[in-house]
Amino acid sequence: MEIRIRSHSRVPGRSSNSFTSARRLAGVLLVVTLACSLRAQDPLPPPYGGELLGRTALTGDWGGVRDGLAEKGIKLTLNMTQTIQGIASGGRRHDTDYYASLDYQLDLDTDAAGLWPGGFLKFRAETGFGDNLSGDSGLELVSANADSNFPVANVDHTVITDLQYTQFLSDNVAVFFGRLNTTGGDMNAFAHGLGRTQFLNTNLTTNVTTFQIFPYVTTAVGARFFFGPDSVLSLTVLDSDSSPTRTGHDTMFTGGTTFSAETRLAVSFGDLPGHQLFGGAWSSKEYLSTEQDPRILFGGLEVDPVTKEGSWVAYYNFDQFVLVEEEDATQGVGIFGRLGISDGNPNPIEWTLNVGIGGKGVIPGRDQDTFGLGYFHGEVSGTLQDQLPLDASYGFEAFYNAALTPSAHLTVDFQVVEPASTSDRGGEPISSPVWLLGVRLHVDF
Repeated sequence: MEIRIRSHSRVPGRSSNSFTSARRLAGVLLVVTLACSLRAQDPLPPPYGGELLGRTALTGDWGGVRDGLAEKGIKLTLNMTQTIQGIASGGRRHDTDYYASLDYQLDLDTDAAGLWPGGFLKFRAETGFGDNLSGDSGLELVSANADSNFPVANVDHTVITDLQYTQFLSDNVAVFFGRLNTTGGDMNAFAHGLGRTQFLNTNLTTNVTTFQIFPYVTTAVGARFFFGPDSVLSLTVLDSDSSPTRTGHDTMFTGGTTFSAETRLAVSFGDLPGHQLFGGAWSSKEYLSTEQDPRILFGGLEVDPVTKEGSWVAYYNFDQFVLVEEEDATQGVGIFGRLGISDGNPNPIEWTLNVGIGGKGVIPGRDQDTFGLGYFHGEVSGTLQDQLPLDASYGFEAFYNAALTPSAHLTVDFQVVEPASTSDRGGEPISSPVWLLGVRLHVDF
């Protein structure tokens, strides 16, 4: 059953001067960012309230309606992320692309609404439109703009990505079911967020080894067990064969099932907050094997492809503050790391890792600004390397996210990436490394 609200193909309409224009725009926005960084920030106001330039939500409390609904357990949120990203050097060609996404979310607390205790309903829809640089940069395997992967890569869509209900059975146990957005897993304080608030490169926003067996949106059931503040064990059973553009209820668990376990533990070292996360999953789905004639992958050989049943992945990440303010433990500097391994066949990514540092409020008077520096390395499946001109991909990214107002954040982003392939399907060379400059504006309405 289709749930696609809108779909159409795009005509990029590129210009030879597009990168020059974007570079000038990036320079202007960089000046604005630095200028805003010199202005001290006031403490955050209450939810939705405050003056226009001091609100956490740009549209405010709608004359008291929004705050009134929140008191009754109904929370409405809307945000938009716009990204301009250009290739300064390397890749197939120099180019600049624009991509934007909108998130619409409704949360209902049944207890606050006067219905029954312990119930939480989440509805979320996403719109994505624009283009990304994957083709021009030679980074098709993993995008340099994670936001452009979702909800559907390279296609303009509006789809429902969350429709799930959670019921607490006690203070420490909850069950959930429905349509689940799987990117809520693999949480990390400094490297998460689908490219909308922290890092842009997909390798630094999540563990890419999990993409094979975790559809972005799928039908799922599960349970969560809470162990004190900010520590949780999640057990989930989900449909391995799903997509954002259909509900999957008519084919639920018929094309493969994924069993997942993940635990995230709050761990302090010397009174400094941090987390340790461990996860693993196995899927019964039948996948395309990485051991076969490469002509099959490109549709040039009309024979049945080789398949392989089952795939597994194990992953780990940590975040740890090394310096925090005495008045606010969320302000400071920390380190992070992420590691993932898979079977390598049928999973095209055999292992991946990233490490880096991040922080918030490091400039006096700029408590809502964040920054990050990260390095990643992704190893392509050995059997796939035997079939295609592929090798490891690795790179570096740095960003600074400046709060123009509490509801609007402007990010300047720089990446240098070595692509997994140095030639395309036709054998044309791809210049490497690829240098990218990006500017992102995120607004909470």
